[in-house]
Amino acid sequence: MLQLSCIDDSRIRELAHHVIAEHLDRLAQHDVSGLAKALGCAPVEIEAVCERIRHLDPRPGWRFGSSDVHFVVPDVIVKKIRGVWTATLNPAVIPRVRLNRMYAELFQQHRNAKHAELAAHLQEARWTVRNVEQRFSTILTVAEAILKRQRHFLEYGPLAMKPLGLREIADEVHLHESTVSRVTNNKYMATPAGVFELKYFFSRAMTTASGGACSATAIRGVIKDMIDAENATDPLSDAEIARQLARQGLTVARRTVTKYRQMLKLPAVERRRRHV
Repeated sequence: MLQLSCIDDSRIRELAHHVIAEHLDRLAQHDVSGLAKALGCAPVEIEAVCERIRHLDPRPGWRFGSSDVHFVVPDVIVKKIRGVWTATLNPAVIPRVRLNRMYAELFQQHRNAKHAELAAHLQEARWTVRNVEQRFSTILTVAEAILKRQRHFLEYGPLAMKPLGLREIADEVHLHESTVSRVTNNKYMATPAGVFELKYFFSRAMTTASGGACSATAIRGVIKDMIDAENATDPLSDAEIARQLARQGLTVARRTVTKYRQMLKLPAVERRRRHV
């Protein structure tokens, strides 16, 4: 409300006041038709009001205080070196754990029956260091196996993502499937296309009309491209998207389209509609 004074057009300022004070729920739902009927205005006028309200600052207090921003630190960094995609561990996430040589030598000098506990501590320390090294070695091995199968994603984007299961990677790196699941959980890969959780590269196979296989990630990419290219005044419904996918040989149920659209954080058809 306090920011409405910066709107020069008195008509838009008055309508914006009514929308915020009385119909904030309809504004959130982008119910242009309902707002137009409630305020006795043309939909195109309400569209202009809503667009102006969107340019207001929803958190003006942030200008006067700092907030903690937590950034994802990738575990693996992927670069194209001499035409080959290469994965390396991010040095920033590898803990610098090592044995203190002086203490280790002292423990070795007193390895006898009277100091059995010291020997046990030394062995435990060595196992800890070895386990840390093994853990990050496993992360890199799994990341390299993923990169080997999904390199086309880095070249061409989500549409080139292949179907990939945990078992496929587990078999290649000779690990249990549950181990691969743990390794890929909350572990991130930095690529020229962005930072992605390792789990992002796994998706189930969906059969196409030609008998081939397509990943769910690729289908989500197709849906996003459809919505990005749609006519804003006549956006595509989930049912229409499903029909267009079917014409491309991708049989996807309407409810699956809805689920994928929600995963992409794209609003429903009525909230995407624009009035001109």
